[in-house]
Amino acid sequence: MDDQNTVPSTAAPAPTCTSCGMATSGYKCAVCGEESAAHDQAHACGGENCQPKCEGCGQADSKCTCQQPQTPSSGPTPPPVDTGAAPPAM
Repeated sequence: MDDQNTVPSTAAPAPTCTSCGMATSGYKCAVCGEESAAHDQAHACGGENCQPKCEGCGQADSKCTCQQPQTPSSGPTPPPVDTGAAPPAM
C-alpha cells in the first residue's frame, strides 16, 4: 500500500466547551435557546450567539453550568456571625 496517495483528513476536530472543557454536540443560541446541528452565522439573534452546545449540561458555551466556581460575588450571602455581643443601644 502506498501512503503517498492518501488524502489527509480535512475534518475539523469537534470543538470543546470553553467553560468546562467537555465535548460539544451541535450548537445552541445563548439568547433564545434555539438548537441546530451546524453553526448558523445568519441566526436571528446574531451569529455570535450561535455557540457550541456543551454535552455536559446542554447549554450554550457561554451559559455552561458544569463547573461554575463559587466566588463571593456569585454565591449566596452568608448569614451574619453571632459574636455573642449585645446589639448597640439606641
